[in-house]
Amino acid sequence: MCLSLTHSVSSELCRSLGSALRDKCLKAVNHSSSSATSSSERDGRGMMSATMEHLLLLCPPLLSSLSYRPSSSGASGSPSLFPARLTLQRRTVSLVLATVQLSMVWVMSKAYQFLSSWRLNSFLLITQGDLKVLRESIDIMVQQTKSLLMSSDSNQHSSLHKHNQLLLRKQLEALDRAVSELQAFSSLVLKTFSSDCKRMSGEIFEQTMPSAGHWRPSLRTGPASGPSQYASSAAQTVIGQVLEGVAPLSDDARIQALSITMTAFMEAWMEHILKQRIKFSVQGALQLKQDFDSIRELIQSDKYGLSAELHQRLLSLRYHMLPNTSPSMT
Repeated sequence: MCLSLTHSVSSELCRSLGSALRDKCLKAVNHSSSSATSSSERDGRGMMSATMEHLLLLCPPLLSSLSYRPSSSGASGSPSLFPARLTLQRRTVSLVLATVQLSMVWVMSKAYQFLSSWRLNSFLLITQGDLKVLRESIDIMVQQTKSLLMSSDSNQHSSLHKHNQLLLRKQLEALDRAVSELQAFSSLVLKTFSSDCKRMSGEIFEQTMPSAGHWRPSLRTGPASGPSQYASSAAQTVIGQVLEGVAPLSDDARIQALSITMTAFMEAWMEHILKQRIKFSVQGALQLKQDFDSIRELIQSDKYGLSAELHQRLLSLRYHMLPNTSPSMT
């Protein structure tokens, strides 16, 4: 059992490492066809990278080994089998820990790599796909490991049994630290993403939004005929990329990523207006309203394939109060 487990896990680890070297973390999406689904979608796990699919294949044999009990009557208490069972337990938990650590390195390193290069499709697949399924899988393995420790034969008082219990507790502590680290990373990476979205949006507005004089009464005479070019371009550069990136993901993942992006985008926009002390004529304010409304039109575009329910959920988010803030008018 021990040799078979080691061989199975080692083989899949090698395949995972091989996949990690060539995995671009890109998923093609066909909005017009619901049949183009991956194996991970069909079994309910959601979209993820090819490497994470390999890593998750390590879980079934590990969980099976953690729950293994000798089937022969009275075998579990056999003195001859007891050391072998302890060895299997320690080896299995060691493999669980190695799998968790390797998976964390994959998710964390790739998330920061793709964010730093602004490859949002890949970044969102890792943080909204891989990260979520990894946390779920780790929780299951940690619970199974804890149950293994609790179900250990309390009638055994040998030094071997006590030593095994000590090692299991240390391994479980390492797993708990990994869970805490992954939880902290989940929060930190989203905050970093939000900060980067806001910084990029602010830079775009500084470079492209017309100066204060553009919005003065003498320069705004006719009615607004549509969104300004700067607004459409900025929204497409930031929000449009995220809309494309979340296309393969679940609705909940889409909502989370888009709400972060759109909140950061609108905050950067409003802060730029306040920083530049722009005062608007009536016509200028009406033009700004059309610019704000272009964000709604963008997320409702058929190009991105969002459902009516997602439109409603996005439009009901708190950040949509920002465009209703009255600009300074002259």
